[in-house]
Amino acid sequence: MRVHKFSLTRHSCRGMTMIEVLIAAVVIGVGLLGVAALQVTALRDANDANYRSRAADISSSLADRIRANPTVLDTYAPTPDVTYTTADTIVANNCTMIPGNATPATNCNPADMATFDLASTLDLVREEFPSGSELIITCPNGCSATDVMQITIRWPTQEMDAANDPVFQETMSPIIPGSVVKKPGEV
Repeated sequence: MRVHKFSLTRHSCRGMTMIEVLIAAVVIGVGLLGVAALQVTALRDANDANYRSRAADISSSLADRIRANPTVLDTYAPTPDVTYTTADTIVANNCTMIPGNATPATNCNPADMATFDLASTLDLVREEFPSGSELIITCPNGCSATDVMQITIRWPTQEMDAANDPVFQETMSPIIPGSVVKKPGEV
């Protein structure tokens, strides 16, 4: 029986070829591009989640203000569908209790308070969201204490549609102004 000896010659032990190195570089490059795209998507989604969370907080705050002042629903929504943009200015008495800088809340009537609520809510939308954002209050069945009122906050994202217009995200909060929100366990 013959045993073949394999000898490693200088010719057979040269390492990787240039083609193998280029293929490895391409594979690593594609992987790094995928990681970069994932990072950009994660940052955009985190930003959208932050806006959505702030919109829910602001909508909830306005809903609480409307429930506390249900006698002047027509001030909050003078028409069944009213849109306030970040470019709008609402002039209102300052109905807060900040010493030296405000009309005491006792000197504000319910309509003044409603106007102040809208102005301060729009200021929050202006501060927290990009330019072009909107505060929309709709009353599909008329604005009464027992009908549904929707508070919507819309904001433009960084994405563009086919017509090169910004894509909008929105948060809608339906409320019934005359309803009382009960804490868990209350009867």
